[in-house]
Amino acid sequence: MKYISQIQKGFTLIELMIAVVIIAIIASMGWSFFDAQARKGTRFEAIDALTRIAALQERWHSQNGTYHGDVVVLYGLNSTTFVDYRRPTAANPQPSGRPASGTYNLQINLIDADTYTATATHIALPDPNDEDQDCFTFSINHAGARMSMNKAGTITSDPADNANYRNCWSQ
Repeated sequence: MKYISQIQKGFTLIELMIAVVIIAIIASMGWSFFDAQARKGTRFEAIDALTRIAALQERWHSQNGTYHGDVVVLYGLNSTTFVDYRRPTAANPQPSGRPASGTYNLQINLIDADTYTATATHIALPDPNDEDQDCFTFSINHAGARMSMNKAGTITSDPADNANYRNCWSQ
């Protein structure tokens, strides 16, 4: 009798399926980490913009004795210059001329000469699942008090609630 030795080359279907499952598990863990870091990055855009507005408001107040209600004037730019700031798109051209951080619309509510609230509201995205549901709107006032709200309008951060405060306002 003649025996022919056969050497297996390649992988079986089961081995390939196991490799695909392992890669899928690792990718899903990586995606959730990436998504969390991306949300933290967009939150920082709002925090950065509001912190700058607060500093510019204090500077304006020290020079003029009152706060100013227009973000564009505080930044010292005209509206056409500011529309090109960061990431404007055809779908969201900032028709009011108010500057945006790319992810948030910025607005100042001037209550009186010595009181204001600056707000950064998340720009609505085509896919609501891509929006930051927990920290949708950030605000800071003349006294430096910070607050954020979720998309439903419920306050999600308050200095008294340390866990949520760190979630939205941590840098």
